[in-house]
Amino acid sequence: MKPEQLVETLHKIYADDLISVVLYGSAAHDASQDHYSDFNVMIVLRQTSLAALAPAASLLQKWMKRGNPVPLVIHQVHLLTSCDVFPIEFLDMKERHRVLFGTDLLAGLEIKKDHLRLQCENEIKAKLIALRSYYLRVYPDKKKLKEFLLRSSSAFFAIFRGLLRLQGSAVPPLRPDILAQLQKSTGIEFTVFQKILEVRDGKRKLVKDEVITMLEEYLTTLEKVASFTDSL
Repeated sequence: MKPEQLVETLHKIYADDLISVVLYGSAAHDASQDHYSDFNVMIVLRQTSLAALAPAASLLQKWMKRGNPVPLVIHQVHLLTSCDVFPIEFLDMKERHRVLFGTDLLAGLEIKKDHLRLQCENEIKAKLIALRSYYLRVYPDKKKLKEFLLRSSSAFFAIFRGLLRLQGSAVPPLRPDILAQLQKSTGIEFTVFQKILEVRDGKRKLVKDEVITMLEEYLTTLEKVASFTDSL
């Protein structure tokens, strides 16, 4: 099922109650994609009660079985009044989105820098707490710690993009370039994240004996990022 097919069926279900369907993320800027996965979709409705959602449940379950993420279903009013609590997410969506149906509500969203800074601080400090908690829970299991290191690193790139925007910098599309730009603007070394990207891309192997050392470097780097965010 392609996004356009999803939209067609949603319109049949909701008619005038369907306000907008937006494709966001990397797929929004790659019209050449013809695979059926990794499509991030936001569906804006006039009604979001459980009774209103039920008619689309079967359709969206089929959509997810194709390998797509769970669609973001949101009430129009909540979208327009949530910029203060989700500035990182909405800025990412504003930068890379394509309207498949209806009104482009993202284009008109105004994100305040104070809200963006606060979410960056909240996210990174919460993730630092989670990192330490997980370490205490599974140490000395290096296999689990390695998996955690590789898995958890992806979530920080949304924060890194937010920090670049706070500094008025353009956000590069590629992760290695994001790290290079952030290192330049903050003076913080992001070598450990570069290593993690190389491992994830199959360009480098991470043996068990390196895991604790890399995890320590990972924690130290993130603590520096948290302190830098405090100073903004």
